[in-house]
Amino acid sequence: DGVFRILFHHQKLAYNQNYLREFLLKAIEDVPRAGFSIVAKNSIEEHYNSEIEDVTTAIGEILALPDVVLDPNFEANYEALTAVKTDKDWHRNFGKATYAYF
Repeated sequence: DGVFRILFHHQKLAYNQNYLREFLLKAIEDVPRAGFSIVAKNSIEEHYNSEIEDVTTAIGEILALPDVVLDPNFEANYEALTAVKTDKDWHRNFGKATYAYF
């Protein structure tokens, strides 16, 4: 139904459950969906969105175009990589690789 539910007892949820992360993440990622994987979304947020503003400003100053727009072309790149890659390891570096391009 498109909803991920976590059930826990309010007095027994611990912070030391890191070993479950990989099992849960794999289960979530294996569900067919349109768009980016959760790992790719996280990579974009952490490695691209958090740092691209400084690069955009610097490029705008160099080109004397203060309103320059950098198009990361995420959707097309993601589709192209998904079509040719069988593993999903590249999802972790998707945002970082796009950021490095600029």
